[in-house]
Amino acid sequence: MTGLNEAKELFGAMTVGFVIELVLALVFIWIVYKKLKDKIIGSYKEREQQKNDLKKALDGAEAVPTLKEDLKSSEDRIIDLCQTIQDGVNENQRILNDRLDRLENRERNDLRAKILDMHRLFTSKKRNPLQAWSEMERDAFNDLISDYEELNGNGHVHTVVIPEMAMLRVIPMTDLESLAELFHSREV
Repeated sequence: MTGLNEAKELFGAMTVGFVIELVLALVFIWIVYKKLKDKIIGSYKEREQQKNDLKKALDGAEAVPTLKEDLKSSEDRIIDLCQTIQDGVNENQRILNDRLDRLENRERNDLRAKILDMHRLFTSKKRNPLQAWSEMERDAFNDLISDYEELNGNGHVHTVVIPEMAMLRVIPMTDLESLAELFHSREV
């Protein structure tokens, strides 16, 4: 099927746990959004009611002292509601940041495992007797390294793996004879 390999490549690294966490995070965000929306709409309606009350109060001068007290009370409630909303938003942001950090750590660990697997394959004299790799394999490895570095990966990969991989002979994709010899040597 067209696109099946691309879909596997794009979504193949996702785990069930990752998908569940992502779905739960989205559901959580949706629920918080709905609650905040309802509170904001309620606050808006309350303010509209206050405006109507203000008009009525201005029509009757005797209601002015009572109106001032009501407005102060409403203002206090609005301030409390705004603080509650702000606290909720801050807590949601903290939770999302924690989840994103955990996802980033998992992704970095997965990339490191793939990099180490490639290192074991290509530097093994038994599995790769010619101690060479194709341009495409090298480019794929370098892409993994770039992704790993973007996630703040460092350490052993930079001190051991990359220097050892740089010592491998690179076979251009246009050298079909050498590529065939390379792949045939790995079948042993």
